[in-house]
Amino acid sequence: MTFASPGFACIDLEGAVAQDLPHLDAMEDSSSPGISQRGLGVVVTSTVALAFAALAVTLRLITRHKILRFIGPEDWCIIAALIFSVGSTIGMCFQAKDGLGHHFKSLSHDNIVAYSKDFFATVILYNISITLTKVSILLLYIRIFGTTKLRNVCYVMFVIIIMYGAWLLGSSIFCCVPVARFWDRSIPGKCLPPKLLTYLNASMNISTDLTLLILPLPVIHSLLLPRPQKMGLYFIFALGLFVCATSIFRLRVLQKSTYSRDTTWDFGDASIWSAIELNTGITCACLTTLKPLVAQFFPRLMASFDSHDQSNVYPSMSRHRSGNSQSTIGRTRLTGRRSDTSSLHSSRISGGGSDFDFGDLQESEMEYEGSKLFMPESLTLARNHVSPKGSEAPFPTSIVTVAVAIAGGLHLLLHYTQDAKEPPTVSTFLPFFGPMIGLSRKKSKYYVELRDKYDLPIYTLRLPGSRLYVVNAISLIPAVQRQFKTLAFPPLEAKLAMSICGSSKTANEILSTNVNGDEGYWGYSITFYKTIHTPLAPGPELDAMNRVMAQKVAASIDRLEEKVVGLFDFIRHEITLASTDSVYGPKNPFKDPAIEESFWKFPPGIMILIMDFLPSILARESVQAREFMTKAFTRYFKEGGHNQGSGLIRTRYEHSTEHKVPVEDIARFEVGGAIAILVNTSPASFWMAYYLYSDLAVLEDCRQELYNIISDDTVTTEDGEVIRVRTLDLSRVKASCPILLSTMQEVLRVHTVGISTRMVMEDHMLDNKYLLKKGSTVLIPGPVQHTSSSSWGTDVKEFDHRRFLPKEKRHHPVAFPMLILRFDLTPVEGKWVRPSTDKAEIWETIPTPDHDIKVKISPRAGQDRSAKWRILVSDSDKAMPISAEDL
Repeated sequence: MTFASPGFACIDLEGAVAQDLPHLDAMEDSSSPGISQRGLGVVVTSTVALAFAALAVTLRLITRHKILRFIGPEDWCIIAALIFSVGSTIGMCFQAKDGLGHHFKSLSHDNIVAYSKDFFATVILYNISITLTKVSILLLYIRIFGTTKLRNVCYVMFVIIIMYGAWLLGSSIFCCVPVARFWDRSIPGKCLPPKLLTYLNASMNISTDLTLLILPLPVIHSLLLPRPQKMGLYFIFALGLFVCATSIFRLRVLQKSTYSRDTTWDFGDASIWSAIELNTGITCACLTTLKPLVAQFFPRLMASFDSHDQSNVYPSMSRHRSGNSQSTIGRTRLTGRRSDTSSLHSSRISGGGSDFDFGDLQESEMEYEGSKLFMPESLTLARNHVSPKGSEAPFPTSIVTVAVAIAGGLHLLLHYTQDAKEPPTVSTFLPFFGPMIGLSRKKSKYYVELRDKYDLPIYTLRLPGSRLYVVNAISLIPAVQRQFKTLAFPPLEAKLAMSICGSSKTANEILSTNVNGDEGYWGYSITFYKTIHTPLAPGPELDAMNRVMAQKVAASIDRLEEKVVGLFDFIRHEITLASTDSVYGPKNPFKDPAIEESFWKFPPGIMILIMDFLPSILARESVQAREFMTKAFTRYFKEGGHNQGSGLIRTRYEHSTEHKVPVEDIARFEVGGAIAILVNTSPASFWMAYYLYSDLAVLEDCRQELYNIISDDTVTTEDGEVIRVRTLDLSRVKASCPILLSTMQEVLRVHTVGISTRMVMEDHMLDNKYLLKKGSTVLIPGPVQHTSSSSWGTDVKEFDHRRFLPKEKRHHPVAFPMLILRFDLTPVEGKWVRPSTDKAEIWETIPTPDHDIKVKISPRAGQDRSAKWRILVSDSDKAMPISAEDL
C-alpha cells in the first residue's frame, strides 16, 4: 500500500521560469539541443520506473480478471493512473529532448519555450495520475472496512482528496493567467507565487498521505494474527512511508530547483525523483492485490505464510473453480449495513479457518445486488484468526522479495545516473537511503567507518536529490582548496545563513547577489571576509577583545568559592558571558539571563532550520528563541550599543548598513553570528578542563609551565597594607607554555568533528581524475584526517598531551591558566568518566557531551589566599598559526 505525493513541479518551474527568462539572451537557433547524459538519466529512470508500474498493474489485472473474475472501481482508477503516468513519462522524454539536462545558458529561446510547454503538459498528467492513485487506495479501504465509523472516515477523505486533486489540476493549468504566460514571459499577466503554493501543497499532501497511512493501522493492530503475518502486513503499509519519504526528498530537490538560475540543469534530479515517486506509488498500490496470483502459482509459499491449515488457502476460489456450492458467506447480500457477525461466524470452511485473513488481504466470493465479486470479509473473522500455539511461520519470503526488488530498482537508478568519471560510489544495500540512515545514526563516525572499509581517496555518497563527494586523501585537499571559485564556500554559507537566521526576502536578495564574486569584487557576501579581516587580525582590536575576555574570566575566578557544579554548565555560562562581553561591549544583550537561556535553546533545532521543513512545528522552541533574541539585538543596534562594542561588531554593522540590510536582519545575522562565537568554544573548553584535571601528570606539567612565567610584585595600598600581586601575561603563554598549547591542540584533534564543505559551482575535474558535477557538495570530514594512523601513528586513538610539542601550532587558551593555577576540580562520584558524544548534532564542530560531570571546585591547598591576581594581554602583532585540520 502506498500514498504517492502530488506534484509541485508546475508551481516550482513557473517560479523558476519567471526568474530566469527575463535574463535570457535568446539565441536564434531553434533546433533541438538533443538528449544530454543528464537527460538520458531522466529518460532511463522514468522508463524503468514506468515498466515496474506497468508490470504491477498487469499482474493486478490478471489476478482480478482471470482468478477472481471481478474488476472493481479501484482497479479502473489504478489503470487510469497508469495511463496518465505513461503520458507523464512521455512528457519527461520530450523535456529531455528539448533541453532538460542542459545548462540553461546553452539553450535558445525556442528551446526554452518548447521545454516549458513539455513541462506544462507533464505536470498536468503527473498530478492527475497521483490523485487517481490515492483515490484507488481509498476505494479499496471503503470496500474492505467492515465498520460504519471507518467507512464514514473514508468517505470524508474521499471528498477531501477529490477536492485536493481538483485544486492541483486547477493550479497546474492556471498557475499563470493567461495560461500561455507560463512559457512566454512576454505576454502580460500574473503567475501564482511558487514558494507559497509549494508549501501549501506540501502540507496538504503530507497530511492526506499520513491520514491514509494511519487509517488501517488500528484495525491491523486489533487482529489476532501470528506475529510474522502481522509484521508482514505492517511492512506492506510501511511501503507507504517509503514513498512519503521520497515525496519529502523530492520536495527538497524542487526547492533547490525553484530558485536556481540554471533550471533546465537542476530540474534533472527533480524529474528523476518525480518519476520514482509516481510509479512507485502505483506499484505499491498493486502489491496488496496479488496474493491470489501468488497463491495459485506458489501454493507452498502461501501455505508456509499462513500459520493455519494449508487447505485454507483461498478455499472460496477453489470452490468457485470446482463448481461446488457456495458457503453462507458466498450468498450474503451487501446492503450497505454492517454484516451480521453471527452469520459470518457460522460460515467457517475447511477445518475451522476463515476465508479472509485481513493480514493477507485474502478475498472471498460474495454477491452484490445480483452480481458476483470478490472482497474481504468482515474483520470479525480476522479477529478470530489465531494460530495454534507454536506454529508461527518464518518471516515471509514475499516481504524479502519486495525489499530486494526495491533495492534492485534503486541500484539500477544509481547505475544509470552515476557518471563513470565521478568518484566511485560506496556500496550499500539500499542506495540513496542507506547513506542517509547511516549519517543520521552515526553522524561523522560514518565517514570514518567508510574510510576504513573501502580505503578510497575520494568517493561519492548518493542521497535523495544530492551528491556528496567525500575526500579522504590528504593529497586531494590542496586541490580542493585551490579551486575556491569552482568549489566555493560563500554560496553555501549564504544559504545556511538564510535558513538559520530566518532573514527577510530583502536581506536574502542582498546576501545572494554575486555571492561567489563571479561578476567582480562587489556584493555583501564576497566583500564580507575582507571587511572583518582587520578586527580579527593580530593587532590592537583583537588584543582588545582578548583583554576584555581575560579580565572577565579573571574577575569570575576571583569570585569563586568552594562549591559543587556541573562542569559543562559552569564553563558554558562563564564562556558565554566573557566571550559576548568582549564582542558586544557594555550593552551586551547576553547580560540578560533570559537571552543566555534562549540562546542555548536555539542550537538543537538548527538541522530542522537548515532543512527548512516545517520549522515552526518541528523546531518550535528554537524558532521562538531566535525571535526573542532577534528583538533583543534589534534594540541593541537601535540604541547604539554596537558603538561601545568591539571593532568586530562595529565593522559588521557598518558593512551591513552599507549594503542596505534592514536593521532587523542585521539583528538576525548577529543571532547566527553568536553561534560561531559560543557553540564550539564552550564544548572545547569543557574537554580541555576534562583532560587537564582527569590526568594529574598533564595538570602538573601545565601548572609548572605557568608558574615559570608568573611575575610577583608587592603593592602598598593607601591604608599602608602590603599586598602581593601575581601577574600572568597571556602573550607569554603563547611563547613559553608549549605543553599547555600542545594539550589544547590534542583536545581539538581528538574531539573536532567538523566537516569542511564546498559547493560545486560548475562541472570540474578534480586533480584531472575525478568528475565533480555542478550542484553537488564536496566534504572534507575532520574526523577522517584526525584518526588517520598514517598521519598520527599507531597511537592515534590515544590522548597524548605532548603530541604537538615539536610543531609550531598555537592556540590561545584564555580561560585555563588562571583556573588551573588557583583551583582544583574533583569529580563528585570519585573518578573521572569521559562522557559520550553520541547525541551531538552533525553540524557541530566540537561535540557537546551527552551528560554533564558533577565536580567540586575548591581553592588549591597551600595557596596564598590574600594574594591578588592580575591577567594581562600585552599588545601583539604576531599571528598565532592555526593548523589546517582545525579549520
